[in-house]
Amino acid sequence: MTTSTITFTNHYQYICWEFEMRGQISDGMWENSRPYDHYKFWCNLTALYNEDLDVGCVKGPYCSMANFKNNYNFLNKELLDIVGGRMIDKCILADVLISLDYDIINMDKNMIYNLMSSIDRISDIKSYDEFVIWRDKKINQDSYYEKYLVFSSDMINRFIALRDSEHYTMKNLRSDLKEMKKTIKNVVFHYNQSN
Repeated sequence: MTTSTITFTNHYQYICWEFEMRGQISDGMWENSRPYDHYKFWCNLTALYNEDLDVGCVKGPYCSMANFKNNYNFLNKELLDIVGGRMIDKCILADVLISLDYDIINMDKNMIYNLMSSIDRISDIKSYDEFVIWRDKKINQDSYYEKYLVFSSDMINRFIALRDSEHYTMKNLRSDLKEMKKTIKNVVFHYNQSN
């Protein structure tokens, strides 16, 4: 089945959409928003990013506009107080992955999910050795923590270096979320003619 796509400006916005905002729309910050199934339109889109082309466009087969909502305040202070830090960490991790030649859109979905869903638990780690001690202790307690095996020493060391250099900050995140909010508010539809 072909799904419709939405294009954001950069990989930070893509990561924020895929690994935070989509969930906030469906069962987080806006879980009880009206209309009841407002999330279906947005959560069924496949996200892309491209700085030069089609930003804010929904393309592909027709998407039902029933119960359409497009006024999500991605800059909500309460939201950012809770999830802002982990969104920054995920954006930094995206830069690490790109620097290691991963295609973050097309990489193995289990791997990127494990990386992104795990980063906030290790964001305070100071070295790869500290990470290994923590990880191995956790794995000995519960096999659930084996998902942390996907982190290589290079990933951890690059993450620490970027995090400590304040490479991507709350100011950057707010700027990206502001643009995402505008993209959602002003979305343009381009549907396939056959649909």
